[in-house]
Amino acid sequence: MVTAFIAAMLLGPETLRPAPINTFNGDSWSGIKLGTPEADLKRTYATSKTALADPASVQLKVSESTWMVHALVSKQGGKGNVVGMVAWRPNGSLMSLNDLTNDLGDSDTTAYPRVRYSSWWIESWASKGIVAVVGGRDNPVVYQVVMGDPEQVRREVDQWPTRSTSILPEPKLEVDRVDARASLDVNTDDLGEVLLAQTLRREAERELRRYNGPGMVDSDRGNGRINVTISVKQRDEDKYELSVSATATGNGPVGQVSATATASDTAKRAYDVMQRVSPLVERVYRTIGSSLRDNMKTQAWQAEYRPLYNLTRS
Repeated sequence: MVTAFIAAMLLGPETLRPAPINTFNGDSWSGIKLGTPEADLKRTYATSKTALADPASVQLKVSESTWMVHALVSKQGGKGNVVGMVAWRPNGSLMSLNDLTNDLGDSDTTAYPRVRYSSWWIESWASKGIVAVVGGRDNPVVYQVVMGDPEQVRREVDQWPTRSTSILPEPKLEVDRVDARASLDVNTDDLGEVLLAQTLRREAERELRRYNGPGMVDSDRGNGRINVTISVKQRDEDKYELSVSATATGNGPVGQVSATATASDTAKRAYDVMQRVSPLVERVYRTIGSSLRDNMKTQAWQAEYRPLYNLTRS
């Protein structure tokens, strides 16, 4: 690592050359040593944004397209130290469990994640500090290999169930209450403004029921809420500015998720306001529904896989 660091100072960050998994000695692999400060790692090797369900990790650019490698660090923010490595071959070039067993010998432990949405488990060579993420019934393949301090890995693997755990159904999101209000600045009498506000609120509620997109239901169980604000401002006799904004919370399988969305348009006549508002409300619902589901999937993904990467952290 010292030699690589000096070279990086002279030539700039280099790409990593992945070594065979069985060359991990419990302390270093492919030139990466446990305990290396993240700042030094980034000066030595070319890096990019992580692709793992763990923000405390760094993707390393590699010299071979058949490998992906990440360094796990002790904490986020660029001030942590390397506590482990994750290596895998992308789909199409996956390593078989049989090949890894030939290299490492029989595993010490077979264990299962407490939360999983697909059929995977781990095979652990705790004495070597190596854990493989495995899937497949007849010819199991290795999805990822996690490497870390052997004693730390052993302590964490001992906490994992050794009996098969349930595979959970695909995560679903529930958002079932809508609160709509209208903010109006138009040239009309008080009664006309009240009626228009009521009509716009009903439109927002009707649009949610009509849209009823994937993962969004219309009931009153208190599983989530969308707050919608419709704003209509009259700039002159033939110009109305319309905007719809919304904030939403929903209950996913792990916890609450949230999202925001906005849309705007203009109308030339008061008669056109209602015709223009409906598409805006629908657009906001589609955007916010998509954002909520994406956030929920990220949350579920992290709940499933972060315990795996925490095997290397005390």
